[in-house]
Amino acid sequence: MRAVSQKVAIVTDSSCCLPAEVASQHGIEIVPFEMAFEGRTYRDGVDDPDDFYRMLRKAERLPTTSAPSPGLFLQAFAEARERAESILCITLPDGLSSLHNSSLQAVMLAEEQMPGVRVDTMGAGAVASGQGLLVLEAARAAARGLDLDAIINMLKEMAPRVHFFAALDTLDYLAKGGHVPKVAAWLGGVVGIRPILTASNGDIKRIAQARSRKGAVDKMLSLMRARIPLDKPVQVCVMHADAIDEAEAFRNVIEERFECREMLMTPFTPVMGVHSGPGVLGVAFRVL
Repeated sequence: MRAVSQKVAIVTDSSCCLPAEVASQHGIEIVPFEMAFEGRTYRDGVDDPDDFYRMLRKAERLPTTSAPSPGLFLQAFAEARERAESILCITLPDGLSSLHNSSLQAVMLAEEQMPGVRVDTMGAGAVASGQGLLVLEAARAAARGLDLDAIINMLKEMAPRVHFFAALDTLDYLAKGGHVPKVAAWLGGVVGIRPILTASNGDIKRIAQARSRKGAVDKMLSLMRARIPLDKPVQVCVMHADAIDEAEAFRNVIEERFECREMLMTPFTPVMGVHSGPGVLGVAFRVL
């Protein structure tokens, strides 16, 4: 007999960039992407990201990535059902990966194999650590006793208020991945710059650019200031791809300039870092 302890359990995918200890503390099931890299299978969010980025810096060919199978999602649903009446799966937006479709297939399998347990899935409307902030708040809402429909409605209202910026350190990995024409369109032929990206509902676009690492950090801080009223507290997650010293410095400046009610720092998930490369520095935040 199931020892149900709450109304809703939360499942997500590893692109959410949530630190493993945070996910464990809040009972969040994370389903990993997988990457084939130099003769081995790397499990995103499970195996050491620092080790992955060290290998990536030396690689001539990029790893190949694959979305979690419906079976992996179903396995996570089975774990979650042991403690909850229903399950909400929050995934990367469907415009960026086949992953959301995989979760939909798993939901259909769950209807057959887990009768009496409601399972639903939704795209996050945010990416990387932005998705992570939504997942974390969904888990907290579940712990407070909200039901599935209430959490879904909360996330739909919250998602447009989650902001995400990431500065690339190099364009080499976009070039290796065959994305040079798109990059050229973004940058208008300018070389030697660092694009700053944002994302919303699966649409990734360039929002600014800088000629130096310091310039990119200053630009992201300026973009944050434009979106955070002076008297409002924020929830923040700083992320990095094998750039922990710079991430810590970025975090410290954010804490000095803004009223941070919560500050997280996390590695940028390797499944996304494959294409952006090591050295990415980014931030997700929402005004409280």
